Amino acid sequence: MTTTSSSSHAFVKWPSTIAMIPPAPLPLQHPQVSVASKSNDFMAHPSSYLELSTKKWLLRQQQQRQPTSNDAVFPNLLLAHTQSELEADDPIQQLLTTSTPRRDTVKRIIDSSTVQLASGYVTLDTVRGAGSTYSLPECMDKTPAYKLKQFLPKGTEVRVYDFNSVDNAAGEAGARTTPRRVWIVRSNDDFVINRELVRTGYAFVRKGSATSVINDANMVPVIHQLNLLEQNARQEGLGVFKICTKDVNNNNDDTAITNSDFVAEFEPLEYTTQTQWKDDGGTTVVVPQSSLASSTLPPNNPGDIKGCSDFNTYEEALAWYETYAPYYGDVANLDRDGDGVPCPGLPHTTNRERYRMKRPLVKSGPSN
Repeated sequence: MTTTSSSSHAFVKWPSTIAMIPPAPLPLQHPQVSVASKSNDFMAHPSSYLELSTKKWLLRQQQQRQPTSNDAVFPNLLLAHTQSELEADDPIQQLLTTSTPRRDTVKRIIDSSTVQLASGYVTLDTVRGAGSTYSLPECMDKTPAYKLKQFLPKGTEVRVYDFNSVDNAAGEAGARTTPRRVWIVRSNDDFVINRELVRTGYAFVRKGSATSVINDANMVPVIHQLNLLEQNARQEGLGVFKICTKDVNNNNDDTAITNSDFVAEFEPLEYTTQTQWKDDGGTTVVVPQSSLASSTLPPNNPGDIKGCSDFNTYEEALAWYETYAPYYGDVANLDRDGDGVPCPGLPHTTNRERYRMKRPLVKSGPSN
């Protein structure tokens, strides 16, 4: 084997081929955005570039890339260089590096913005989950808390970033009435929950977030990126921005279900139904099978084991409420304003036979 020199490249002569080794590894190129682009270019492509987390995007690029003779010389430098470029351009990753997180575990999803962790209750910072303040489409067959429950199943280990520690500490000195506002990241794959809820159309950017205690230099590009993701979700009809048509009934979601699948969800084997008649029509009440054997006895008090996020539709919540409220009252606090309409933010069922109107109780005034 012989070698020859050149001003810019070194050529190694093999028995039958000549391999050229470049002086330095070249970064991978994204189909639309160069990895060497600035942060404004990064945030200009929310539907493509921000669709995947940094790790998933790198993995996909590595899998699609054709192997070359240079891989034996530079096996890891190329991937490491690309990853450092991407992390440097992501404003949310830059924001998270300014705080030391604490480790925690998910116990339960309370609503579309609130999570019960092992350490207590927290709510999302900078973004808020879609809820009763936004009128859901009539064809919406998922609850506002659906995506948060999908992202954070019970037992999920997370990292919690608290950028409002000063305000939170002040609140704990008195009677705290609201949970801490935090950023939540899944520990196993660095999945940023706050951002992904906005991207999938199940959360909004909080108004006035730019006035957060977070340093403005870090916060401005974060808000800009989230606003672009929300705008893209609206344009694509994702999540609660779903566009209803006569022939289409999906949420632009990989886990979207058809009408037949949706109806089947309401019949768990351990429950059955009974019909009660009221002024708004027939009422189908879900009752445990075991209670039929002793129908003259009241059901056992379930206690506070349910929340609005545990039901898929308003009809499910109403059936549970009407089963236990006559005996024990609203033990799960589903009807917070006491108007007889539990969980008003939930969507209606698509099964016409089970449809119930959200009709508040008429409270009679004092007699004259």
